[in-house]
Amino acid sequence: MRYWILLLLSLFAIACVSAQSITPVDIHYFNNGAYNGAIKIYQSDKMESFFENYTGICKKRNGFWGYRVRIFADVGPNARRQANETKVKFSNAYPKTKAYVVYNEPNFEVHCGNFRTRLEAMGLLNSIKTAYPGAFVVYGIVEFPDF
Repeated sequence: MRYWILLLLSLFAIACVSAQSITPVDIHYFNNGAYNGAIKIYQSDKMESFFENYTGICKKRNGFWGYRVRIFADVGPNARRQANETKVKFSNAYPKTKAYVVYNEPNFEVHCGNFRTRLEAMGLLNSIKTAYPGAFVVYGIVEFPDF
């Protein structure tokens, strides 16, 4: 008897669930014409102030925190010349990726790319690993993307 009651309740529940079909057209806020293509964002004054401060800080330091790939680092009297040569060599091999000579005392380093996430930087690292076996991902200030 319990088996039949459980079976009937299960069938009834399945019938009720399958009878409901809600499509995005049925919901008014999914309708393209509902808001005439305008989006209004409601946020607190504190959030607005936070975003203004964050963008101001990023503009002041000419970038934001992100990732680059370091392909060269050396110290010594010829380090600057070697870093510039490495930068030129990299720029010729990978013209779409920017390279930078960075001086982190006492090293001259060559960093490549401007990435928001470590995963994006790892993509470049994997593609250049054969040419630059000592390369690795570093965290620092990167430039704003060009739009």
